[in-house]
Amino acid sequence: AVAVLEVYAGALLRAGRPAAAVRLIRHVLKAHPRHPEMLILLADAHLCLDDLSRCVECLKRVLLVESSLSRDQFTRVYTNLGVCLACSGQYDQAAELFKKAIDRSPRSREAIFNMCLMEVKRGRTAAAASRWLAFMEIPTNADPALYHSIVASIERELSSTPPRIESHVAGAVSSRQSMLLTHLCLCHRLRTHPPHTATHAPQG
Repeated sequence: AVAVLEVYAGALLRAGRPAAAVRLIRHVLKAHPRHPEMLILLADAHLCLDDLSRCVECLKRVLLVESSLSRDQFTRVYTNLGVCLACSGQYDQAAELFKKAIDRSPRSREAIFNMCLMEVKRGRTAAAASRWLAFMEIPTNADPALYHSIVASIERELSSTPPRIESHVAGAVSSRQSMLLTHLCLCHRLRTHPPHTATHAPQG
């Protein structure tokens, strides 16, 4: 029965109903107060509601049973703790948590996305662009024409009003958020690495 309620709680979060998810999860936790997945989902819901203190409280409860967490759960916990610290301006501590998540799950889109987004906010866009473009398998030394082509394709795809790049829905990074960060990184790359033009030595 709890597994079914996990699925329903996740569906509520993806549907943009975090308050309803909180009510459901709290009801389940009355009978299962140390259930890690429900606590992680509750933390997700509080993060969606911008209630950082309650999110951190839930995640700390999960860490009491850290040894029993799956790799996915470990990664989600440390990523969301990092998000909370980054939102509070504690960037160095957040970076350490994101690194823990990435060390455990090197292909975690959520951990890498949030690490890169934090670096952008810190003014370290070049480092963020290198990390994100490598993750997306976009060459960092490609012909600028390729970058222009990708940027134009993203702009067509996001011609309607895009979501905030920081939007948080059940811990998952949406394809639109990925495109927004890719767009930002490629535009930075084009600004800071203009194409070289051939020059000729003056005739003597």
